[in-house]
Amino acid sequence: WSLSVWQLFAGVLGSATYSLVGAGALVSKINFPKEALVIAAVGTPLFDFLVRMLPVAVVFAWYGVLPPWQALWVPLLLLPLLLLALGLGFFLAVLNLAVRDIGNMVGTLLTFGMFAAPVFYPPPVTYPFYLVNVLNPFSPLLIATQDLLAHGALQHVGLFAGSVAFAVLMFLAGWRIFHLTMPRVAERA
Repeated sequence: WSLSVWQLFAGVLGSATYSLVGAGALVSKINFPKEALVIAAVGTPLFDFLVRMLPVAVVFAWYGVLPPWQALWVPLLLLPLLLLALGLGFFLAVLNLAVRDIGNMVGTLLTFGMFAAPVFYPPPVTYPFYLVNVLNPFSPLLIATQDLLAHGALQHVGLFAGSVAFAVLMFLAGWRIFHLTMPRVAERA
C-alpha cells in the first residue's frame, strides 16, 4: 500500500514537472490557462494508482483481511497528498521551463526521497529518526492512510493536520508563483 501511495505522489510530481515542457507550442502560441496542463498531470498517475489497488484488494480478500469501514475515508486523505504534489509541481514546472535539467534532478531526488518516508519501513519512534517523519510533510500523509487502513483511526492527528495545512499552503503558493511567472517564461517552451 505504502509503495502505491508513494508512486502516486512521485507520478503526479514527475508528470507535473514535465507538463509544460511536453506541451511545447501549446504553451507559447495558444491562449488558455496553463494551469490546466499541470492539473491534468494528475490523471495518468491517479489512474495507475486505481489500477494498482485492484491487486491489493485481491490480496486483502485472499488472506481474509478486511479493512475497517473507516478505510472508506482513505480517498479523502489522499487529497492533501495530491495538493502537495501539485503545489510542488506548479513551482517545478516553471523551473523546468527555465532550467531543463530540473526534471532529471526531480526524478533522482524522488528515488532517494522514498527512503526519507516510511514507505518500506515502519514509522520510527526513537528521537533522531522520528524527526524525519516530523519534518517531512509527506510522511504524516502516508502514515495517516496506513493508520486508517490498519487501525480505523488516525494515531497522529496533530502531525496530520500540520501536514494538511502545509500541503494547502504549498498548493496555493505554487499556484500563485506559477501564475506570476508563467507570462515571463512561456516563450521558453
